[in-house]
Amino acid sequence: MKATAADLWIETGFRAAVRMIGDVVRESSLGNLVAAIAAGSVILGLWRERSEARDDERSIDQIPWSFVSAMGVALLLASLALLAINQLKPVIVERYLISMAPIISTIIAAVATAPLWSSRLIFIAFLVNAAITATVSAFPELHNQRWYDTARRIRTQIDACPTTRVYALAPDLEIPYRASPGQLEVHEWGYRLVARYFRFPVELIQKSDTAAPLVSRECPTLFWAEHMGRLDMNQLRDAPFARALPGSGLVGATLYRDDTGFILTLPPRPDAALSPALQMSLGSTSRRPASR
Repeated sequence: MKATAADLWIETGFRAAVRMIGDVVRESSLGNLVAAIAAGSVILGLWRERSEARDDERSIDQIPWSFVSAMGVALLLASLALLAINQLKPVIVERYLISMAPIISTIIAAVATAPLWSSRLIFIAFLVNAAITATVSAFPELHNQRWYDTARRIRTQIDACPTTRVYALAPDLEIPYRASPGQLEVHEWGYRLVARYFRFPVELIQKSDTAAPLVSRECPTLFWAEHMGRLDMNQLRDAPFARALPGSGLVGATLYRDDTGFILTLPPRPDAALSPALQMSLGSTSRRPASR
């Protein structure tokens, strides 16, 4: 656990952490505007005269205020605790706060239940709003290819030129490298899983690899990186494997980058060394007696 905390890559400051928590609260509260407005009308009712509040028993007297208060206090204390921990060691990332959304939604639902049930029209509007929110939230993810975007491009390149070589770049090539123990193994597993799905071979290059990787003589050589947003081209050119490449290293390579990763394409190197397997194959062919 100490090693994980020491190597954690998160760098969220106090203001950014407060903003992230606020964003989660806002987005969770406004995810269904009908429910939010219904809950707001109940809250406003608390500021009215007591006699006016009693006129609508379902909107005020039947709300489980003890439950709502307990959930609200728990959410507040959890947020303060997270901010305090984040000051000692940054741990807050917005997507890690997703567990707050059900709590906020439950609070709104508890307050808004009576107004929503009071009118069939309001309830239908609530259902329509929920369907629209779910669709709008899910639609971008349906088109988010993540690792598949780069992998599909690699598969297309291999189909066009079968001797294309593919190397996956390990995350320890990033400087500074900060990740939890086991991250290298998980990253390699991800590369191999996706490569197997798209039916192409892949070899992993780590920071400790100082030997020059074999490059293709007839087809491009691809260097594939995923989930490595801090890796820039200067770091990559200075990596031991890049400096060991024949000729001018990565000079002349072209870059394709998407939301999660990139592909660095090295043009064919006709003067590149043959692989040992191909050398043996050519040697055995040259020694084979000619058929009569």
